Amino acid sequence: AARLAHAGYDGPSTVLEGKLGFLNAYCAQSDVATLTAKLGEEFETRLICFKRYPCHITAHTPVHAIELLREQHGFSANDVASVTVDGAKRIAELNANQDPADLAMASYSIPFCAAVALARDSTDPDSFGESALHDEAMRALRQRIRVISTGGGGHADWTTTTRITLKDGRTVERRQEDFPGTPSMPLDATELHAKFMTLTRSLGEARAQRLFDRLEHVEREPHLDWLHALQTD
Repeated sequence: AARLAHAGYDGPSTVLEGKLGFLNAYCAQSDVATLTAKLGEEFETRLICFKRYPCHITAHTPVHAIELLREQHGFSANDVASVTVDGAKRIAELNANQDPADLAMASYSIPFCAAVALARDSTDPDSFGESALHDEAMRALRQRIRVISTGGGGHADWTTTTRITLKDGRTVERRQEDFPGTPSMPLDATELHAKFMTLTRSLGEARAQRLFDRLEHVEREPHLDWLHALQTD
């Protein structure tokens, strides 16, 4: 959009509030004044949610709960007899597929994502790849993971209660309302750096680090022509 505007491409001045604008396209009712209310005083960018894990947002709380429970109780995927994720009605209806046919469907499957969290590094995109989808042990693990809705997850769409029954008879449980990356649990500088370096590792560590360092202070840059060059040099 910025490049088009710079080249002289223009559009209607009423793109938001006009008859064919954004508000009328997406809202049955709207209040135009809200668009500029407290402009310059409140910043919505402070409410941005960074996805901690490379999967659908509805899987983030059970994945994080599994990480914390595994760290606390010291079990592995081989120790797990069954897992129940209790959440909002919509996730039980839409995200409970235990045997997704492809990676697109797998990213929406809580059983798939929970199995990855139990057996692999859930912060690494490669953990959610084809090998996780087709591996027989992972498929068997998914069959032991159910998604239900009994009200135990709470009212928020991503609040869940994850209950893990271990083969030694123990049951561990955690209710999770948020996850790292939400405004209530923001990623710290170390976590942000680690996520960036993981996602840009194909550039090589030195090049990725240079890119990170400049992006950390991007507001000081007079232009962004260097961005493409840094990735391809």
